[in-house]
Amino acid sequence: MAEEEPELRGEELRAAAHALARLTGVIGVEEILDAVFSGFCIGK
Repeated sequence: MAEEEPELRGEELRAAAHALARLTGVIGVEEILDAVFSGFCIGK
């Protein structure tokens, strides 16, 4: 099924990379921006 929906596979890989980063203590730009803007409501 994942072969039929590559966007789901991509999301699984992103989640796995995020979990691995948390285990190793690596913090990416996405986490920093989430922390900075978590209190703001920004329209898109």
